[in-house]
Amino acid sequence: MDRSTIRPISIPATRKASSTRLRGVSGSLSRAMAWLHDALTVEVLLYALFVVAATATRFWDLGSRALHHDESLHAYFSWIYYEGRGYTHDPMMHGPLLFHMTALAYKLLGGATDAAARVVPALFGTVTVALPYLLRRQLGSVSMLVASFGLLISPQIWYYGRFARNEAWCVAFTLLIFIGIVRWMDSRNPAWIHVAWVNWVLLFVSKEISFIVLFIFGTFIGGALFLAHSKKSLAWLTLLPIGALLGMVILPKVLGWASLPAIPFEDPSWEKSVGYARTMLRSPQVLSTLGFSAMWALGLGMLVWRDRVLRQGREIGSGLRGANAFSEAFFRTPRVWLQILIMVVSFLLISVPLYTSLFTNWPGGLFSGSLGALFYWIAQQEVQRGEQPWYYYATLEPVYEPIAVLFGSAAIAYGLYWLARRRGHLRSLDVFEISYALMMWWTVMSFVIYSWAGEKMPWLSVHIALPLIMIASVWGTRALGFEEGWRRNWTARRPGGWAFVGLASVIVLWIVYRMASWSLQEQPTGQSPLVYGTAALVLVAAAAAYWLGPRAAGRSFALLGLGMLTVYTVGSAFRLSYINSDVPVEQAIYVQTTPRVPNVVAAMEALSEETTGGKDAKIIYDSKVSWPFVWYLRDFDNANFRDQGPDAVPTADVQFVLIGVENQEKVKPFMGNYTAYRYPMRWWFPEAMYRQIVPKEQLEGRGPLEAVVVNAKNIVSRLIAFSKPENQAMLWRYVMYRRPDGTLESTDMVVYVRNDLVGLYNSGRY
Repeated sequence: MDRSTIRPISIPATRKASSTRLRGVSGSLSRAMAWLHDALTVEVLLYALFVVAATATRFWDLGSRALHHDESLHAYFSWIYYEGRGYTHDPMMHGPLLFHMTALAYKLLGGATDAAARVVPALFGTVTVALPYLLRRQLGSVSMLVASFGLLISPQIWYYGRFARNEAWCVAFTLLIFIGIVRWMDSRNPAWIHVAWVNWVLLFVSKEISFIVLFIFGTFIGGALFLAHSKKSLAWLTLLPIGALLGMVILPKVLGWASLPAIPFEDPSWEKSVGYARTMLRSPQVLSTLGFSAMWALGLGMLVWRDRVLRQGREIGSGLRGANAFSEAFFRTPRVWLQILIMVVSFLLISVPLYTSLFTNWPGGLFSGSLGALFYWIAQQEVQRGEQPWYYYATLEPVYEPIAVLFGSAAIAYGLYWLARRRGHLRSLDVFEISYALMMWWTVMSFVIYSWAGEKMPWLSVHIALPLIMIASVWGTRALGFEEGWRRNWTARRPGGWAFVGLASVIVLWIVYRMASWSLQEQPTGQSPLVYGTAALVLVAAAAAYWLGPRAAGRSFALLGLGMLTVYTVGSAFRLSYINSDVPVEQAIYVQTTPRVPNVVAAMEALSEETTGGKDAKIIYDSKVSWPFVWYLRDFDNANFRDQGPDAVPTADVQFVLIGVENQEKVKPFMGNYTAYRYPMRWWFPEAMYRQIVPKEQLEGRGPLEAVVVNAKNIVSRLIAFSKPENQAMLWRYVMYRRPDGTLESTDMVVYVRNDLVGLYNSGRY
């Protein structure tokens, strides 16, 4: 792998200020001006530009979109905490960091609003864009500039960087873990270990994906050490998941063992947790798995002793033996026990105050934050909320992250080829090579684990997009020659090179223009312009390869594709975050609150102000509409919750009744003095578009091998079906114009307005 290109960007980074220019200025001011003159390089200015753009795009118009169901939960309980009524950790809403930070934002911003609930995610979404700067010397100046730009324009990271969930800071913490590991390898300064560790602890108090991140980075670290120093031990490591599968899945089915006890995730008290642990330890599944694990650990220890791994470590630590960059950093860590002590202390200092709500929920917060959170999300693996197919992210990522998917896939393929060639020299890998291998592992395992997990949601896609963007940036800049300098790579070619690029650009624009009218026909007929245009592009590419040579032609056309996909990606991000932000014609939007909800609330506020002089209107609402209306009605002191709506004629002073459409028939006999308005409350993307790729009913009752065959047949048949004009038109309409095939489905609400107020309500409704 080419590492010679890892150097600062090829623009002079330092210039000595002439003495005449600074003559007459005081010494301290002169030094400050000289430092500023040296620091403000083109590279730094570009990062500053990206951060300014991130600030504008993440903070602009934060409050216009109605709060999603989950956002309303987070915003409301943060408001309760802000109001001084306490906070108790609930694993269903993930970690406590969100509620502490959002409550602080309310305090600093002077109150709770939709926009204030999203300020902290927007802040972390902005900071994330700047973080690649910390790796410019290890992974390349241009590569990290490209990564920063990729994080800036990523539609998913952009959208969920404006969303009151944990994802924005989880992305930042995960990237900082990666940065800490790479900088530690490079500098061997243990402070970077603690940077990585503290960010993992912050991830732990944010969301349970901390265990996934720990698994991904931990398995790579262990695998890298054993691969370099004891390959037999590495092979032995693979037996552990096999033993777990045997003890927990295969043997219980063959021998008819009883099921494991139910997880006490709803109330993980000390007594229930101890009782659960005792029952688990008596189960044959756990006993057989523990027995196998003990034998496995004994065998691993024997292999480590036989290969003298500890002796190798001592020799590396004392400088008597060379090793790869990671092994040297690992075995040369000073005062190991002190580093471990610092990590334990930092874990306790961060997690204990947050999970106990600043020691007001002691010791219940400790149980819910450790055992409760783990139990709850293990149980949710079987629930499979959302019931998305295994290929869910494979349909989502290419639509929103085409650059990262294309270049990231090529980066992984190249990395596998490179590792195969270097398999005999793994003990001499440098910082860049190990970092590249880590990005490969991070990307592949993120996609595999999140695709396997029972709960698949669009916001989790950011954890796949992040490593994809990083590795795509590193590989893409080198494949296109950007790290070696633009001028040397793009001017040394035969004349006429840009003519081929220009001709190809004209063809692409013709495809877009012609497909616009062709794809929007009611019944598209004949071959699509996409086929003719693609054939023309192939001919132009072949001519360019003949005239310029394959390498130069490939780079030219890759640059053209990169430019056009960048325009598409920015357009997708803008459309997702601002135009369609609460209209689920986007697959990335899941069960979103409709604009009708804040409109209805605004009308009720106006009417209440008109009739009571404030927010004193009496309102009844049921369980079907409670979220997000618990949040939106928080300032109405006379808003009353009834599980299924009113069970008798409301008193004469009740102005509004809000119920789910499911309860309409139950309350209808009591609502003679009210006029009903039915609105969509939450709506969602027509998921049949991708669910029909492999219909769920075809997989029911199938064994593993049969399921593989059924999946393969369906996927191949769907790919072949895209040869039909109507399917090409359908895909083009969605990708280019976000016109999904199907209608938006919704959960509706019914708003009852007292008859004497209907005129005022209609005048305030918009």
